[in-house]
Amino acid sequence: PRILWSGLAHHPQEDTVYAANHAEGTVVAFKPSDGSIRGIVKVETAPYDLALSPDGGTLYCSNWASDTVSVIDTASLKVVATISVGDNPNDMVLTNDGRLFVACANDNSVVVIDTAKRRAVETIKTTMHPRAPEGSTPNALALDPEAETLFIANADNNNVCLVDIEEADESTVLGFLPAGWYPSAVAVGVDGKKLYIGNAKGIASAANEKGPNSPLADGSGRDQS
Repeated sequence: PRILWSGLAHHPQEDTVYAANHAEGTVVAFKPSDGSIRGIVKVETAPYDLALSPDGGTLYCSNWASDTVSVIDTASLKVVATISVGDNPNDMVLTNDGRLFVACANDNSVVVIDTAKRRAVETIKTTMHPRAPEGSTPNALALDPEAETLFIANADNNNVCLVDIEEADESTVLGFLPAGWYPSAVAVGVDGKKLYIGNAKGIASAANEKGPNSPLADGSGRDQS
């Protein structure tokens, strides 16, 4: 089989890790202690991210190319529901009150799923202007410790969108934080006072073998571009 591992999730009580195989459209459950496979679940096309319910009983899988989220019962390792969301669903975060936030990269939105009802109940637009065309590319999510603020990385806008999610079904965009080139990961510090942003593009970490301080410098005095 082809293998392109994507999302990972660890069961909170059991010796089980779930891994999404983006290439095969499956989720593999295995024991990290000995590497043995518990089972393989067929989902939809190009699974991307995984999120587990707090009790470990339900696993959610975003399917990038199917515009859906698969709901998997972890005891039987079977898909028990499929929920339609926006275009190119990717990163997900789950709140303790049962809301699943799903970033949809190709339609400037985060879709909110009520996991009890197993359906989408709200769509949050992540653009700086309500009528902006597709192209913001929301692709990473994080919550503050109180689960009152959602942080959304808009990769192609080079910013992070802040959303007040304290009230269910009444999410409000608070504003935008500038980021580096193509932010693709966000994380909130344990104390909730710092936001860490991973930027996927740029030249800051590229090799500069012939720069002015290198023994290979060519004498031009210029950094490599």
